[in-house]
Amino acid sequence: MQNEVRLARAEMTKALVAMCARLDESGVSHAQYTHEYAGDVISLFTPARLWVFGSYARGATECGDLDVLIELDYQAGPCPPAEVVANVLFGEVGRLSLFLGTPEQNKAGFDITDAVLIWSGKGSDWRGAIDSINVDTDAGRFEREHDQLPLRPQQFAAGMDTRSLVSWGIRNGVFDSQFIPLESLDTSAFEPEAGNEAVLATLAHCPDQQTQALIPAIYKAIEPLEPNAPVVPGGEADFACGAIVIGVGKPYLMPWHLESDAVSHLLLVPHISERGPNGIWILSRGPEYKRHQETYREIEFF
Repeated sequence: MQNEVRLARAEMTKALVAMCARLDESGVSHAQYTHEYAGDVISLFTPARLWVFGSYARGATECGDLDVLIELDYQAGPCPPAEVVANVLFGEVGRLSLFLGTPEQNKAGFDITDAVLIWSGKGSDWRGAIDSINVDTDAGRFEREHDQLPLRPQQFAAGMDTRSLVSWGIRNGVFDSQFIPLESLDTSAFEPEAGNEAVLATLAHCPDQQTQALIPAIYKAIEPLEPNAPVVPGGEADFACGAIVIGVGKPYLMPWHLESDAVSHLLLVPHISERGPNGIWILSRGPEYKRHQETYREIEFF
């Protein structure tokens, strides 16, 4: 993964203290949201236990985010998405990566071996649990299987099998992967004030200002691949440009598109964030693509 902005441990501790204080005051929580299959639903749940894991649990002095596991007792309705639970229980917490479950069984998608139990019900000594984690100046980010992917998991959408497939493919030459930091791109020729008709037409189709802000960088990044070609609204993806499929915002990672000779490159362009990394991920067929094609076809992507 590319470099990301990390925060001081004290900021994470402050957030964790506030979260535990809110849990002490919580009762049965009510979440109303739109379920992928059931439509509009209501879930009722109460928090049971909360763990921290990752760099904070290992005592790192700087952390990319606050990794938290929470176990819920359900009273009614389906299991809500983690982001719904986080918003209901804690409100807006910067740099919170919350997953549902326990260290033994969870939806994080990777093994959790460093979890520290912090909150186990009202009246539990969560302050003591936080203080029990010793600061370790040598502790850093834990290397994981998917570190070949230049973006954080929160920046793009993909099932764990897809992430594993692409990570394996990059390591074995099945896919070529390139990450272009936004700050390295000279976008002056593609800014709106430059009057480029293709750029202006693309901007007219953008759903929001965050996407509009990325259009000049996208044009600059694809200039060597599809010179003078317009970026237009796409089918499954947000945009397309000639043989390039482009996803913007929280884009889907869709490597199966590369099975078509009509597609040469995939561009994943997450919205700009304080944490980053902010840039354009370009994925294409590597030198070993044809030789391993049957292998990755057997993998269930989602």
